[in-house]
Amino acid sequence: MNAPDLFFDIIPVPGAHWGGKVSIRCKESGLEAELIFYKSQSFFGFGGNSRAIKGKVFDSKTLKTMYEIEGQWDRTVLMKDVQSGDTVELYDAGEAISKLSTPLVKNPEASNLKEMKPTESAMVWGEVSKAILLGNWDKAREEKRKVEEGKDVKKGKELQRRLGSKALQDFSQQGGFLGLLAIESLGSSSANYHPM
Repeated sequence: MNAPDLFFDIIPVPGAHWGGKVSIRCKESGLEAELIFYKSQSFFGFGGNSRAIKGKVFDSKTLKTMYEIEGQWDRTVLMKDVQSGDTVELYDAGEAISKLSTPLVKNPEASNLKEMKPTESAMVWGEVSKAILLGNWDKAREEKRKVEEGKDVKKGKELQRRLGSKALQDFSQQGGFLGLLAIESLGSSSANYHPM
């Protein structure tokens, strides 16, 4: 078995698509499939379908074609029995995707969430991810705002620690970090200092 090639288009419309021939052979049955990933014809490079697939399944000993395959790999792929003319759906991308579950990201060394560090990405963004998966966009927005404000406060505390006690933090009405002034260390140039 081999894989299709990935092609990048620049002119007339930038994009990428799979292309080329794929061969799959079953040693037990002697059946072989040849699939061609291609970009269908378009009008001056506009339109067309870059996700088309066609091919055949045949007996590798007699080279007799048993099935013809055609479709779009991101939608549905149909298989037609050459002898009877019957067509069946071989693959439905929508159905395949709907059966997938979202992976849970966690530290492989931690046996449960309590062992994870609070700074790990899965912990920091966990509530945002959970809200997105539930389709609760308002909650996701709120949790994202909390994460971002937490980062701003942490950044301000780190700058204050580096500059020492001679620093002043300026917080907005929303509670976000606006800047850090080192009044004595900047001296007379503090008038020219603009918070980050």
